Amino acid sequence: MTELKYIVEDKVLAEVLGRNNFSTKESAILELVKNAYDAGAEQLTISFGKSVSTGKLFIEIADDGTGMSDEDIKNAWMHVGKSTREYVDSKTGRVLAGSKGIGRFALARLGEKIELFSKKDGNFSIKWSTDWEKSSLESIELPDVENGTIIRIYDLRDKWSSRHIIPLKVYLSKVYNDDKMEVILNYQAGGVDVTDRTKNIWINPKIGENFVDSIKMDYDSNIQTLNVKLVLDEFKSSVKEIVGLSPKGTEISLNIASELKKDIIRLLKEDEEKEVSEEDIETVLTELGDFSGMLYFSLVSITDKDFEKFEYKYQSLSDRYSYGVILYRNSFSIDSFEGRRDWLKLSQRAAASPAAASHISGSWRVRHNQLSGYISIDKQKNNHIEDISNRQGVVENIYFNILVEIIHVALKEFESYRQNIIRQISRYKDRLIERTIIETQKESTAEDIVRSTIENPEKISELTKDDFEKIQEKINAQKQALDDLGEDRKRIEENYRYEVQLLNVLATLQLKVSSLSHEVQNNRNSLAANPIKIEEALKRKYSWEELLLEKPSSRNIPKLIERLSNDLEKVLDLADTIIDETKKDNFAVKEFELDELIDLIVSKWKQQYNWVKFIVQVNHDEKIKISYDLLMVIMDNLILNSVQINESTGALSITIELNYSDGELRLVYFDNGVGLDAKYKDNPGKILNVHETTREDGHGLGMWIVSNTIYKLGGEIEINPKFQGFYLRASMKIDESENQ
Repeated sequence: MTELKYIVEDKVLAEVLGRNNFSTKESAILELVKNAYDAGAEQLTISFGKSVSTGKLFIEIADDGTGMSDEDIKNAWMHVGKSTREYVDSKTGRVLAGSKGIGRFALARLGEKIELFSKKDGNFSIKWSTDWEKSSLESIELPDVENGTIIRIYDLRDKWSSRHIIPLKVYLSKVYNDDKMEVILNYQAGGVDVTDRTKNIWINPKIGENFVDSIKMDYDSNIQTLNVKLVLDEFKSSVKEIVGLSPKGTEISLNIASELKKDIIRLLKEDEEKEVSEEDIETVLTELGDFSGMLYFSLVSITDKDFEKFEYKYQSLSDRYSYGVILYRNSFSIDSFEGRRDWLKLSQRAAASPAAASHISGSWRVRHNQLSGYISIDKQKNNHIEDISNRQGVVENIYFNILVEIIHVALKEFESYRQNIIRQISRYKDRLIERTIIETQKESTAEDIVRSTIENPEKISELTKDDFEKIQEKINAQKQALDDLGEDRKRIEENYRYEVQLLNVLATLQLKVSSLSHEVQNNRNSLAANPIKIEEALKRKYSWEELLLEKPSSRNIPKLIERLSNDLEKVLDLADTIIDETKKDNFAVKEFELDELIDLIVSKWKQQYNWVKFIVQVNHDEKIKISYDLLMVIMDNLILNSVQINESTGALSITIELNYSDGELRLVYFDNGVGLDAKYKDNPGKILNVHETTREDGHGLGMWIVSNTIYKLGGEIEINPKFQGFYLRASMKIDESENQ
């Protein structure tokens, strides 16, 4: 048997592994920077000059690294796919960037002809040349070089004027995240020689200059815990008196197995269809490995009105970070993850939940252009996050997706914390305006003065300076109101955009369900009678008593028919409920006895879930004026939440206490079930956020709908995380005019 090896033409290698393998000229330069870093260089110089013989531009890349000998050229440089790089260089302690042994073909992306000069301690200097058709190696003298490598690239494939070199400097400053090697650029601009240096963009970040809020995260894979530190300097010190928490930030420790259980189960099932255990979740979170990150937040622009209303400390930043979020593997970014694209899917998150930060119940999401920073992973610790073979990114496998989800957990903590501050400021300022209006109405208004003067023109001479100032203030206020109208309209649109989207989806779904419900109701008689007819037909042919003895139960026909009959009854009850609760009459404000109203809602649940015990206590001094749908939406979603979370228990007790007097409805709701998931114990308010759920098939809308309805009724909610079960207390202002 003869052993064969592939023979590949140099030109083909240069084309496939060079020109086709690097998307941009900058990424090809970066590959050569990595080579110098791995060679232990302390200084790398990239020079752009003109050849004396041809007058054409060429690039020279010189480093003071270990250099190469003729044996290194023959056995390593010319061996495609062979890498001599380990994890850490024993001499320099650097985590090495190279691994695949193909980075040298970045030269082919940059130019047609290459000359490489190198000197290694204890060896002769060498010169390697290639035109990608053939290569040559010779010994030469490099008298001024102790060790290192000089590469000259001729017949360049791209333009490299000064306006192209300056972006290269910015690019290298972003993608190289270390200070062990200095990178210098030499070029000409306007006929003047320029020497420039890259800088690490994340060194010495300045709050109030580069950003206003920061999110520091550290993931410990051994205990599956994410530690998050939020530092805020976005608001004036006066905000401390307004909000009930520190506007300067907080520190949180989160159990990721609990936070992301639902998402990890989904990802594991997509990867391999099987039942997912707690051990499977722990394994994948451990295998992911430790990582850290630092994200910086700031608004792109702030209007004068918002600057004043929300007590912002800075209206603009002198050197705002706008680099995007970069993914570093040790000292270098991963190609195409250097902030160019939204790999964290921030725009997608914001589009799915476009509520403004001031929205009373919608979940605000940070926008792509509001966030910059970096996530750091390690070549060895995070070895399950693999590079794509063409070096243009990473394999977006389950480990990468979980990495993104964990970052989202940290972002949610920041978003919730910041939104809480914004909401409290907004409510405080709105109440302040209301009080000002009431106080102003007590005084003689500009309208009164003008009206009185029109009715008695001779009184104009009696008007005082104070009267004219009031009239002027009114004119100015109306002018300001016109100026602010556009901004107010925009804010209102932002506040309700998400609700409209959700309502459209839910309304469309409800129409489909209602249509099916009508079909079921129309066929009610035949559906209900079919099990009885099947039973009668079988009794004529078989001994019913013998069929009852059939085992296993999966072949026990009488039992199967009994179950079918019970299930059909539930379907028919559901169809009746859907049709009944979507009647137009349910949306009109009416006068109810509160105990009769709650009985209408709860009785349907008693019929469908006879394993649930309902305890209802109602106390009211007067009849309540409300539309049936408002209370139904609150109670149905609370009960559904209890039933779904505790359906495996087979026994559940739900207590509902209602008290209505002086236009205020107070609700206490609790059950004896499993209670809040561990994910919500430290922050129970999170369960009210939109799309927040721990159930694998959950949509996370039920509790959000509850909170949104209560907030729209001017109410407040309190959830007790220490209660043995689920406990919610709420109050609502019931006003007939507001509900019409």
